[in-house]
Order: sequence, then C-alpha cells, then structure tokens
Amino acid sequence: MPTNRGSKAADELRQAWRPSRKDGQGRRKARATFHLPAELLEEMRNTVVALSGPPHRLTMSKLAATALQRELGRLRRESGGPKKAFAQRAEEVTKGRPVG
Repeated sequence: MPTNRGSKAADELRQAWRPSRKDGQGRRKARATFHLPAELLEEMRNTVVALSGPPHRLTMSKLAATALQRELGRLRRESGGPKKAFAQRAEEVTKGRPVG
C-alpha cells in the first residue's frame, strides 16, 4: 500500500498540526524523557488529578517544572554557586543507564 510519508504535502500537513513549543510567557519548551520511581509517579498523577481544576489547574508539566525549579534553586544555594544558574556545560549530558 503506498504511503504519503516524505511527500511535501504530508510534511506540510503534519507541520500545521504540531502544537506550540512555547509556554504562556513565550519561552521555548523542550521534551525530556527519564525514569522515576513508580510510587513517585503514581503520587504525582494522583496529585495532578486532585488539583487539576480551579484554582490550581495543575498539570504534570507544571508540577514537574515547579519542583525542578525549586530543587535547582536549593542546589545553587547549597553549593554557594551562582544566583541565576550554573555555567553552561561544555558537553552533552550522558544519556542512558549508568554503567556499573
């Protein structure tokens, strides 16, 4: 069966339906994939469902972003590091499972 994969028309249609990659403040968004303990993820899901309505309107992304921002701030304070952010890394983060 022939497919339209790779055709210019199909590419344009797919492009038109891609969701915005920016948040409400115009900041660019990116995807991250990592594993969490199952119990933590289950508690996170329960919390998001419980607080998804007004006034919180909590989402998985919002909860994760807030938690990561708080933890990064704590790590900066604890390390006596810079006030805004750590220095830009010179190399990519190692991906995959740790060796050992």
